[in-house]
Amino acid sequence: MTDQTTAPVRPTDDERRAALTKALRKYRGDGYAVSLSGDGLSATLTRPRRVRGWIVALLTLFTLIGGIIYVVNTRGKTDSVVLFVDERAKVVRS
Repeated sequence: MTDQTTAPVRPTDDERRAALTKALRKYRGDGYAVSLSGDGLSATLTRPRRVRGWIVALLTLFTLIGGIIYVVNTRGKTDSVVLFVDERAKVVRS
């Protein structure tokens, strides 16, 4: 019994270009601008970033809640500073 191992068939450049073109259709539909390389075997896809509304709403909510907690927590409290003079007549804050 002989073991026949064959190398996998390598697609031609035209088949690779066709596969890339097929994949690019989806990205164009998602708003990407496509820039193909000279040989047509690679592409650079770009699109402007989108503002995610839910992220903005969540950050705003956290900021408001944090501000409210800060105001409630500091209301009616006082800050105290104690100054004293040491033996060399230097004023020290503690």
